Amino acid sequence: MQLDLFKLDNYPDDEVSTFHECRSCKEVLPVTEYQVREDRSNYRAKDCRKCTAKESVIKHVIRKRAPPRPSQCDCCGKLMKHTEFYLDHCHDEKLFRGWLCNSCNSGIGILGDTLQHLETAVNYLKAHHERTRFSKEADPHSQED
Repeated sequence: MQLDLFKLDNYPDDEVSTFHECRSCKEVLPVTEYQVREDRSNYRAKDCRKCTAKESVIKHVIRKRAPPRPSQCDCCGKLMKHTEFYLDHCHDEKLFRGWLCNSCNSGIGILGDTLQHLETAVNYLKAHHERTRFSKEADPHSQED
């Protein structure tokens, strides 16, 4: 049926898939090995329980060794309360990188936590800016922002 195209792998539905590949260890495990996120409409985690537990221990160790939280985001400089910071760490090296606001932490994570993906996004924005600037110069009647 066409509606089956819109089913998402990370949502519990035992009739659709009883196994899922862990994003971290790549093992194919029963869906019962993945935590259900009650805060996200029963969304299943992408990492198995074993990998989630390992990551939790790693984050705990990194947090204990991290410098004190600053008064502003290490990435964008936004002033924040002590409780609003997110611990940013290198997933490969397991090292602390900085204390970030939600926007910076989410943006870096969504772009894959890699310089390559971030540079690709920067190049995309630069290209759009150049196209926009060129079209405004070509059309003297265009409105300024």
